[in-house]
Amino acid sequence: MTSGNRLRCWGDDTFGQSTPLGGSDYAEVSSNAFANFNCALTLEKKVRCWGDNRYKQLNVPASIAAPPPLVFTQTIDSINSRKGQPINPTILPPASGGTGRLTYNIAHSTSGERKKGPPTGLVFDKTTRQLNGRVFNDAGALSLYYSVSDTSGRTEEIEIGFAINGPVPAGYAPAITTPELGTLDSGLIRCSIISEESRPSRLWGQFESYTFHLASPAQVTIDLASEDFDAYLLLINGDAWVDDDGGQDTNSRLSVGLAPARYWIYVRSADQEGEGAYMLRISSPDFTAGNADANRSCYDDSVREGELDSASTGRIVARRLLDGKTEFAWQPEGGDRILPRSRYLPSDPPTGRWLNSSDIVVEGVNVGRINVQVDAETGRIEFAFTPAGRDRILPQSRYFPSDADPGRWLRSTLIEPGG
Repeated sequence: MTSGNRLRCWGDDTFGQSTPLGGSDYAEVSSNAFANFNCALTLEKKVRCWGDNRYKQLNVPASIAAPPPLVFTQTIDSINSRKGQPINPTILPPASGGTGRLTYNIAHSTSGERKKGPPTGLVFDKTTRQLNGRVFNDAGALSLYYSVSDTSGRTEEIEIGFAINGPVPAGYAPAITTPELGTLDSGLIRCSIISEESRPSRLWGQFESYTFHLASPAQVTIDLASEDFDAYLLLINGDAWVDDDGGQDTNSRLSVGLAPARYWIYVRSADQEGEGAYMLRISSPDFTAGNADANRSCYDDSVREGELDSASTGRIVARRLLDGKTEFAWQPEGGDRILPRSRYLPSDPPTGRWLNSSDIVVEGVNVGRINVQVDAETGRIEFAFTPAGRDRILPQSRYFPSDADPGRWLRSTLIEPGG
């Protein structure tokens, strides 16, 4: 038992005897070194047991049993948004266990200072557990602290990262312009782009998402076409429909009968790594024709060829996060921070070798990549920048202090990738 009244077990775990139940602090643990089960006494003088139950040895009488632990029945690591745009309404995971009614709460932190409630611009409904709105914050990241409490006063909490990605590259409609695309009364086309600044996802890699609402039953066809990547289409509303090559070649098509409801469309590459322009069309014979957007098209000039000029100058900025990671980004001179998709140095990074961010794109031009390494002897974090097609640049101020305050952005001296 640790000094914090938590249990640590090891050895044979065939029956789960070395996996103590979470959610409680303990005062004492039974001594069953050669048994296939264990029991422990909580600080509230209640008994909990785990392991082999072939002889009902885990069935503790209700009068002395501890209530079931509070446990989130699903996990969610992160939520993603774009600067100045609304998020998709997100249902946060339910919990089980505890005693009496469960209550869900949200707190947040942007710079290490914890505050009650969701960040400004977001709304959290404790009854439906739905989080929606538009966060009023610059591009960057914050932490959500999602907790559940029971009537006995016990609380369990998980931390959810909230990434606010940079704006969609110039010349493209944003992935989400309103919380929903509206009721379908005709075919609908929206153009966007999957790029290195698209929303990251633990499950699907890079993707863009849309939502629409049907006011009446309809046979709906969704076409996703791209010459730049192998299109993969996902439609969700409780049930899920997916298609890879139904649109012939590497394009996707779903044709399904749908009931009145809200639906979400996810657009991504089949290999989870592709990027480029695409066209998404929603059409239905159950609605009138004559879509005003029918002739819209997308052109892929998101990362165009071009010469670097003085407008591409900037600085490397970095900050320490509460979990020990170091986040870094590119700050164009006079512009907003650009957050590359790969931008985190882990809390226990490898030493003595350069690691690279994904490409930094400024006004459609690939400027280069941020480089970072940890000195094996001193532990200091060193930053550099490699312009596209050129040699690495070491700015004069390029070392990140080991005792930097969490959440505070620090910056290098000015870097001119083009000159």
